[in-house]
Order: sequence, then structure tokens, then C-alpha cells
Amino acid sequence: ELIEVRWSVSIAFILLAYYHGFFNDKKYLPAIFFFFSVLFHYYSILFIIAFFLLRFLRGFASYYFIFVGALLSAFYIYLNGFTFNGSSESEFYIIQRFFRYLNEPDSKVGIFSILKIVYFLIFYYFVCWLCRFNEPGDVESKALLAFLLMYSIALFFSFVPVFYFRASAIAGFFGLIMVFTVISRLRS
Repeated sequence: ELIEVRWSVSIAFILLAYYHGFFNDKKYLPAIFFFFSVLFHYYSILFIIAFFLLRFLRGFASYYFIFVGALLSAFYIYLNGFTFNGSSESEFYIIQRFFRYLNEPDSKVGIFSILKIVYFLIFYYFVCWLCRFNEPGDVESKALLAFLLMYSIALFFSFVPVFYFRASAIAGFFGLIMVFTVISRLRS
């Protein structure tokens, strides 16, 4: 389908916006890239909000608190399911589609998709333990914060698999940045 292509192009613009705005502190390029990402897919709006949260939310503790809360809620949804009975008479397709997802009682993400996040963190902290004399750099710290926030968003939407997998695609890039930078510290 064309939806996957649209979302892939949107991801590219989102990641360019994060690269220029979050890692390089540019002001205008992120706005341009976010504008183009929204033109390709409406779900990009969520990552614009996350971008501003990353810019203004400080301290690792708050990110871990949000992440642990989202992880526990995803496990709860996995074990107990999520039911919502509602309808919308909205003329907007996005709202109708969202209610259709919410009304699907068997819609949830599998346990291995949820645990994949924990594997990233276990590997990251194991390598951090191996290179305990080296302090993480700015890029690595920012990637860890973005990873925690993006996967928190993904976990929050674990009752709608399509939203979870869209958000985890972006979070996975930050996880890779985090892992590659910590491995480079191990080599030095």
C-alpha cells in the first residue's frame, strides 16, 4: 500500500528534523522538515509534540518515570486487553479510523515486541558497565532521552498495533544511535 511509503518518507523528514533541531540546535530547519513530514502523514504531529518535550523536559528521572509507566501500562494491556465501546459521527476520516481501532477488542502488541525495548536497554547498560570509566557524550545522552520518550509513546499506543509499530520505527533509530555511540566508547 501507499500508506507505508508515505510513512517512510514522513519518518525521513522527522529524523532530519530531530537531527538538525535536537542534535545540532538549529531553529528553522526542524520546522521545515516537520512541515513536510505532516504533509506526508498526520501521525507526525505526535513527534512534533515529542520534539518540544525533549527540548524542555529535563533530567533522566522524568524520562525513566514516563518510560516505566508506559511499559507497565503496555504489560497491563497485553495481559488484560483493552476495550473501548464508542463511536464517532465525525466527518474527519482520522477520527473515524481511530475509533475503529479502539473498538477492536483483540488489537494489541505481542509480548516480544514489548520486550524488544528492554533488550535495547539491557545491552546499552551492559556496555556502559564495561566502559565504566568513560562518560557518555552529548549525542549519546540525547539519543537515550529520545529513545525513552519515543518508546514511551509507542508503548502508550500498544493497544493499537499500527500506532505502536509506527512509533517504534522512529524509536529504533534513536536506540541504534545510542548503542553505536556506547560501542564507540568501548573501543576507545
